[in-house]
Amino acid sequence: LAAVMFLSLLAPMASAARGADAAVTGSVSATVRLDYDQSLTELRRREVLAELWQGENYLGAASLTDAGTTSLSGYAASVSHRDAAGEPFAGEEPGYLDLRVDGLPRGSYTLRLSGRGYVTCERTMFMDDCARHILVGTGDAAFALGDFDGNGEVDGPGPGSSGRSLGLRRRWGPGALRP
Repeated sequence: LAAVMFLSLLAPMASAARGADAAVTGSVSATVRLDYDQSLTELRRREVLAELWQGENYLGAASLTDAGTTSLSGYAASVSHRDAAGEPFAGEEPGYLDLRVDGLPRGSYTLRLSGRGYVTCERTMFMDDCARHILVGTGDAAFALGDFDGNGEVDGPGPGSSGRSLGLRRRWGPGALRP
C-alpha cells in the first residue's frame, strides 16, 4: 500500500516539473563589433538591421542604429551602443552595436544581421537554458563590409581589405587584442 501511495505522488510531480520547464524563458543577444570607424549617420544610411525568427515564425526587426527599446512580437528588445573600449557610448562613432531580446521561451531561433553593403550574417541557435549570444565583426567574414552587388560575398580582394578600399580607418591593427 505504501508503494502505491508513493507512486501516485510521482505523476503530479512530473507534470509540475514539465510545466516549470515550459515557463522557463531566456534571451537571445548579438554584438556587432565595428572594426572600421563608421559614424552613426553612415550606419543609418546603410540600414543596419537585426531580424529574429522563432523556428519558422518571424518575430520582427530592430534597427541597430537606434538605441532604445522596442517589441518583437511582444518580446522586449533593447538596442544599445558602446564605444571602442566597450564603455557606454557618447559620441558619433560607436565601437559596438548590441541587441538583446528577453522573455523568449525555449526553442530554435534564427538571427539575421543585414545592411546595405554588408555580407548578410545569419545564425541559428537553440536556446535551451538561459541565453544565447553571438559576436560578429565587420572586418572579418562574419558580417563584412564590402558586398555592394548583393551576391552575399565581399566584392574585391577580401574581407581584410574591404574597409580600407572604402576609405575607412581600421580600428584595431592585425593581431591586436580587442576589448
